Formats: sequence, structure tokens, C-alpha cells
Amino acid sequence: MNVVRRHRPLYVLGVVMCATVGAPRSGAAQVERHGRALAIVAGPFQYDLSGTGTSVFGAARVELPLGSVVVVEPGLTVGRYDAQFGSTVTLLFPEIQLQLQSRGSVSPYLGVGAGPAFAFSEGASDSELALSTAVGLRVRTQSGWGVRGELRVRAIDPFAGTTAEWGLGVSRRI
Repeated sequence: MNVVRRHRPLYVLGVVMCATVGAPRSGAAQVERHGRALAIVAGPFQYDLSGTGTSVFGAARVELPLGSVVVVEPGLTVGRYDAQFGSTVTLLFPEIQLQLQSRGSVSPYLGVGAGPAFAFSEGASDSELALSTAVGLRVRTQSGWGVRGELRVRAIDPFAGTTAEWGLGVSRRI
């Protein structure tokens, strides 16, 4: 399949992301206190692609602490937008981010990541590399639940198009 050969690094990144989710937990006390968590995030999705505007997005992300201040976060984001000539495009962003956060139950964080950007419209599809940065705040409770807010900005193909996701979400330790 020509598409697989052309975008082999993107597919390898996807396999690495899936393997990371199954990685064993660290035994550090701080890591165990926060532990792994599943987050569901949604909000406005601003885009400057083949057209500009605002839509909505949804995402599922897994927080995997590597230490008290480092988190690996694989996830999948889905968004839709109306292209310049009237077609609707669905975007999928499987990605992995490396984030630095402060300690404590209220944790601001900064992240950088990468992954493929898949676009689907009217039977056609395409994929490109997407780079992302994030700034956000996680608030965790003793019950295992949490809330988060973040801004995640993406550069697609590396700067042919951009998106900005303004997300609010809930998380649960797993």
C-alpha cells in the first residue's frame, strides 16, 4: 500500500503510542498518588486550514506519569470543519505529548507533541505530520476525579495549516 510506505514514520508513531498506554507504572509515591488517568476533553476548535472558522472537537487522552513532574500523554482528537468550497472535513489527530507539570493537586503544565493528522472528506483522505504545543491546568481530587482546562495549538504539514483547541475536560484515575 503506497500510503503506508509514504507515511511510515506516522504509522510507527501510532504503534509507539499504543505501546506506551500499556507501559508498567512507576513505584514512586508522587506518581502513585496521581497515577494514570483517562481524560475526556471537548470545546471550541478554531482552524486556519482550507478555510477559517470555529467548530467543536472532542478528545480522549491518557495521562501516564513518568515522575513527579513529567507526564506522557497519548491521545486521540476528533474535529470537523467546513472547507473553503463547501465540503465538510473530518480530522483525526492521534498524538503523543511530553508534558512538564508542577507537583500538587493543582498542576499547571506545558507540553509538546507530534502525530499524524488524518483528513477525510467525501470519500477522499490524506495524512500529514502535525506538531502540537499545550498549556493547561489539571485539578485533581482525593476521590480520583479531576478537571482540566487547556489550550492546544497544532501546526499541520508543519505550517501549512493551524488549529487551536480550547478544551475543558474531566479525568478519572485508572
